Amino acid sequence: MMQPYVDSGDMAPLMLFYSGPATWNFVNLLSGFYGTGYTPSFFCDGVFENIGWNQGACQNAINARLTTPSYLDIDATIGGDETSGVVYYNITAEQDLESVGMVRLISVLVETDVAATTGWGGYNGQTIHWLPRMAPLGTTGVQLEYAGPYPQTISLQGEYTIDPAWNFDNMGLLTFAIDYSDKTVFNASYYQSLATIMGIEGDVPNLQFSVGPNPSTGSFSVTCALPDGVKASVDVFDVSGRCIESASSSRTAFSVQETGLYFVRLSTDNGESITRSIVVAR
Repeated sequence: MMQPYVDSGDMAPLMLFYSGPATWNFVNLLSGFYGTGYTPSFFCDGVFENIGWNQGACQNAINARLTTPSYLDIDATIGGDETSGVVYYNITAEQDLESVGMVRLISVLVETDVAATTGWGGYNGQTIHWLPRMAPLGTTGVQLEYAGPYPQTISLQGEYTIDPAWNFDNMGLLTFAIDYSDKTVFNASYYQSLATIMGIEGDVPNLQFSVGPNPSTGSFSVTCALPDGVKASVDVFDVSGRCIESASSSRTAFSVQETGLYFVRLSTDNGESITRSIVVAR
């Protein structure tokens, strides 16, 4: 029932289990914050909906909330790879949010298509979605303080690491801004694929391509392996899409002067390409 809302970008889903393998500090803090401890508890933008398992009532609550305008925009990009990196956030308030209390930005990496085992109790054998795995901004998030003039953007960043036990291909990023007083959510975003916002795309059989160290202080190495007889080039782009460096794939050492997020693309003479992202920070 919820997947169409997720696919259209209208919903940022999060599923919390208060016991079992998916329980950790973030889950405990959020469940305590909302005062829940039973199944199912459904919250729509921080507002508790007493609807039990009624899918029609759940859909009605979502549709009603979607009619409420939001004046906060959430944008996130990632520089890193399947093991670790940095998440960059730009949070823009279009006008005064008129919050009751402190506003905090919460962000978690989530995993879908998790096969529940015996440790999940009654969920054993089911496929679980939208499980929070780790919090780049910490389990309690970061405070947002807007003073105007508007629109006003606050930029933040947080590091992430990915446990090898998690399936990277099934991981996304969920971020939301919440009023810590009345518990309502000003807006939320959900990227279903970490690979997409990392710039990890175009994996091609028989091509191997890596960039590191990541993050870097400015100098990094490129390693590639090509099939016999195939020629390739390496291009480095900034976030605006401007090519700042181009060389043959035989070159291994690269360097950039400015800090930020960059994309490194390997392109072969037969039209195949692989892109990796790298963060330069000092």
